[in-house]
Amino acid sequence: MVSRHITDPSCTDPGSLEYLLDFVPRVGHAEVSAAQPPYTRRKSTASPKSNTYLGARGQRLATKYPHARNAPTRGVLLRIHHLNCGTLRPPSPRLVNGTGSLFGRGKCVCHCLLIETDAHLVLVDTGIGNNDIANPAKTLGAEFVWGVHPDLDPDETAIRQIQRLGYTAGDVRHIVVTHLDIDHTGGLPDFPHATVHVNTDELAAARGPLTFMERRRYAGASWAHGPKWAEHRAEGDQWFGFRSVRDLPGLPAEILLVPLDGHTRGHTGIAIDTGATSGPRWLLHAGDSYDHHNQLAADPSCPLGLAAFQYALQSNRSNRLHNVERLRELATTGTVDIFCAHDPADFDRFSPLLPAKGIESVALR
Repeated sequence: MVSRHITDPSCTDPGSLEYLLDFVPRVGHAEVSAAQPPYTRRKSTASPKSNTYLGARGQRLATKYPHARNAPTRGVLLRIHHLNCGTLRPPSPRLVNGTGSLFGRGKCVCHCLLIETDAHLVLVDTGIGNNDIANPAKTLGAEFVWGVHPDLDPDETAIRQIQRLGYTAGDVRHIVVTHLDIDHTGGLPDFPHATVHVNTDELAAARGPLTFMERRRYAGASWAHGPKWAEHRAEGDQWFGFRSVRDLPGLPAEILLVPLDGHTRGHTGIAIDTGATSGPRWLLHAGDSYDHHNQLAADPSCPLGLAAFQYALQSNRSNRLHNVERLRELATTGTVDIFCAHDPADFDRFSPLLPAKGIESVALR
């Protein structure tokens, strides 16, 4: 769990793959211009020697408020930690990771973010949770467990990793989800008092699924405890050409919600202004907008297995492909470091030396 970066891949539609639906678990458009000014935000600084980012006034406040929990403010961005909250082992390294054998198990991650502010903690996606580990067939579904073979390691849960940093579940006041698939929301019950920020269309799809795929993917076990939802419509300003980008009430102004529908009806990305003065200034968690780093490459490609899953799980093909194109264009600007939720190569860019069950947290000055 740490921070670093890269930008990669995209995928072409593999064709008619409806037969994969029996295997699949239940589980804004933009025009990018490098010349267009990004979303205007407060100037902040980042430590160039660290894999963890400091926000606007974070360098001054990190030592003064290392564990501030009750400050009556939106919070000042202090640090960002990258967490793998669930290792998945779908079939075939070649078909999933693009290298290795056709046989055996590949590897995917559940790439989440933990954002420290001077007022509270913010979690971006939750990955696999304790309830999933205790009763995976009930909460994740037998199809998911059989199909992607999650490790179900308690040490990978967001709550366990947060506790190893010296915090408690109550310190997580806000959770921002890219979408409501089960591998992104399994940890919600571990933080029952957090406000869960979600796109309005995404929550509507989960509450009232309209299609066969929506009925399969939104199992509901992750929010059976009745979380405190904060719905956000796709409205706001432009950000590098992406429309309807907005900040979130109660959260630092550096955190933005970026509509990236296509994988699901209300799928969003989460952009964070790190204030870095060298290298990419922004981070963009693109969720499941794409699945493999080569999809954002100049000559895009995608392993066949991932391409099949993207096709089978998409809610809107044209929107999904359009947003991948926009992300690929954005990656060429060098201003935004883009990563997706499940690519282990993306995750390893931020934590290349991280021990299997350890947490690396760099003290910033």
